[in-house]
Amino acid sequence: VMDCFMKTGLFRMGLTTLGMVKELHPNTAFPKPEKSLNIYRVNDLWQLKMCGAILNAAFEYDLFSYEHYLDAFNMHEVSFYIAEYAGLPVGACMSIMSEDFIDIAWVGTLNGYRKKGIAGYIINAAEKDALQNGKTIAVLTAFEGAINAYKRIGYAGNCKIDSLEFIGDKKP
Repeated sequence: VMDCFMKTGLFRMGLTTLGMVKELHPNTAFPKPEKSLNIYRVNDLWQLKMCGAILNAAFEYDLFSYEHYLDAFNMHEVSFYIAEYAGLPVGACMSIMSEDFIDIAWVGTLNGYRKKGIAGYIINAAEKDALQNGKTIAVLTAFEGAINAYKRIGYAGNCKIDSLEFIGDKKP
């Protein structure tokens, strides 16, 4: 299918990510973050703006405009999470609750705060919500550089996910 789209000249390859999966258990004891780390679900528009700014900065390009984040925020199955370290917002992610599982995507931590386990705590918050909603499977979309970190928190396997970017009649 991808080849058919590419041959039209109207698309180019977008981001390539990997999908990973984890079985969630209701009796899971999630580790508590250190005292200076606070993880919470986004509840208002100010927090949503902060979340979008963190994700755009963490990925070093504009993932989405504020309007895109707002559209997603207004869907009942979508949640956003923020991590604050010593009072500063340093990480975020988005989750989508489907009928059968939770999809956790766009996990991002600002540059100076990476490799401290913060992303794992943000993911744990989404997993807790999934369990409270009766889900037992979590699917995580990840970039290759993060695979080992996600394996450490229980995610396994991976499958390549190629995306297409519509360019119209502009040549790639």
